[in-house]
Amino acid sequence: DSKAEPAARAETCDECKSYLKIFYQEKDPHLDPTADDLATLALDLLVDEQGYARSGPNLLFHPGSS
Repeated sequence: DSKAEPAARAETCDECKSYLKIFYQEKDPHLDPTADDLATLALDLLVDEQGYARSGPNLLFHPGSS
């Protein structure tokens, strides 16, 4: 169904100009948070272009890791 709600969404806060990427496992029981975070980088780019910064942790970025 092309009108089905996506399993991943970015919810934004206009007050602090931040966003959280939210995954809905009930819409896709095979979700993998790390893989799907990477697979939805286009969503991050779209929200970033609108001036929002990610407020939650990015599981793909670990400061100090090599």
